[in-house]
Amino acid sequence: MQTNDKKKHFEKELPLICKQFEMLERSRMNALYKYLNMLNTLSYEHADPVIKYIEAHKASVTNINPDLDIGDFAANIIRNYGDVPEIEPYTYQLSCQLKDIKAGRFEGNPNSFFFATLEHCMELQSGKHSNLDVPIIVVNMIEAIRKLGGFTVEGIFRLSAKKDDLVRLRKQFDQGIYAVKETSPHVPAGLLKQWLRELAEPLIPTEKYAEAIEIARSKPELQDVQNFVEKLPGINLNVLKHISSMAKEIAAQSAVNKMTFSNLAIVFAPGMLRNPSEDPHEMLENSKYE
Repeated sequence: MQTNDKKKHFEKELPLICKQFEMLERSRMNALYKYLNMLNTLSYEHADPVIKYIEAHKASVTNINPDLDIGDFAANIIRNYGDVPEIEPYTYQLSCQLKDIKAGRFEGNPNSFFFATLEHCMELQSGKHSNLDVPIIVVNMIEAIRKLGGFTVEGIFRLSAKKDDLVRLRKQFDQGIYAVKETSPHVPAGLLKQWLRELAEPLIPTEKYAEAIEIARSKPELQDVQNFVEKLPGINLNVLKHISSMAKEIAAQSAVNKMTFSNLAIVFAPGMLRNPSEDPHEMLENSKYE
């Protein structure tokens, strides 16, 4: 019985399978032949335009002559429009002066406390508030935070105020209206933080940055820090004293407001000290001491 099965397989089934494979392969070859002919026909139909384009392109490149082409272009312009007029110095009609641009006040508001130097802020209040030893924005923001009970509010300076409220109060200060009439202590806190970060020069001037980092690395004594701080410019030192005094009061109630000295340092560091370097490795390394 087994012998008969093998005979049936080799004599009937295997030839049938081979025949089917032959038909499949013949069909594939016919299809390939068909599509290759179509490709040849299309290539032939478009050969002349492509060849002409390539030849024209080669001719154009070959004929390029920078000296002659530029000269012909200039001569044609003069022929059509006349000689080149004398160039006059161009003046920019800007709404701000050079000192405003350097301070970042591109909208030309000379009365802005923002993106300004501490000296400029003091000039703005030299009339009515000349008795103050710091910019009035520092005094009024701290006083508003205190009156609104901000020293005991959880997350003061860490939680953000509404953007619209900050924009409104900022615009008010730029208009010379210094009274703070807010209902949330987060608004004056947010604006004070924003003002510090946008100062044209940080409270610790850039030229003293390296010295400040070196002191921090050396695990200084309190006297070392005091000696360094006392060498700061007068206005900078006064602002730092106001901020430090406020931070001391807030940190004393950290059990309620959750703002320890460490948390407050993170908030105020960007306005106190800025790394002038753009080296990522140095910035990362120094951030541990800022």
